[in-house]
Amino acid sequence: MFPTTSALAAGLSEAVDRRQLVAYYQPQVDIASGRVVSVEALARWIHPEFGVIPPNEFIPVAESVGTIRQVDRSVFTHAVRQIAQWTATSLNLELSVNISPSELVPGLAGELLPILESEGVDPHLITMEITESEPILDLPVAVRCLHELRDHGIGVSVDDFGTGYSSVSQLRDLPTTELKIDQSLIRGSRDAAHEALDAVLAEAADRGIRIVAEGVETHDQMNHAIELGCHRAQGYIIGAPMGPEEFEARFR
Repeated sequence: MFPTTSALAAGLSEAVDRRQLVAYYQPQVDIASGRVVSVEALARWIHPEFGVIPPNEFIPVAESVGTIRQVDRSVFTHAVRQIAQWTATSLNLELSVNISPSELVPGLAGELLPILESEGVDPHLITMEITESEPILDLPVAVRCLHELRDHGIGVSVDDFGTGYSSVSQLRDLPTTELKIDQSLIRGSRDAAHEALDAVLAEAADRGIRIVAEGVETHDQMNHAIELGCHRAQGYIIGAPMGPEEFEARFR
């Protein structure tokens, strides 16, 4: 049983200060080669009393009480350090990290780039995934912010495409380098998925945007992702989110 919402809210700032927020890593494969080429860093709260608390329990709380920036920076720093350690030992991977739309404000690049520089990590290895947790309220500001990230080599991914606030118009408005197709479309019927994605896939192809299938759990779903023209896949058929030691044991 996890803490109450009020207990989570009260403990979040302390969790950041005590470095209880860590990253688990879910592998992403290049479909053509079958090789693991990237990981998505997913937040976990290692609570001294309640154990591992998943992000769906505390991220909405962090957004509601205004501590999401501290939470995301803590996880970003943790993950960048891990990528630096892996790179130093010839485990070469790209890294995707989630970011809330509320953080797409001036100065974001100025916060992220020094972390990459201090760890010696190439910005071209990093992709920031815009989450579906809330809409982008100030689109012009968000676009300027994301262009600044792109100018320094950091990729921009639209996460969970096909649900929530995502749309073809958002794909056109943002300097997107990657599109993650929601698992509901990967797991749904082929006809329905193709109909829903026709315009999206055409737009992505015209702009050279990488397509990633999310939530792939079966060989049938992997074949569906291939039929849709996805470049990469992520899901339990490849691996669940895991700690760095387990990841190394499986994929080094």
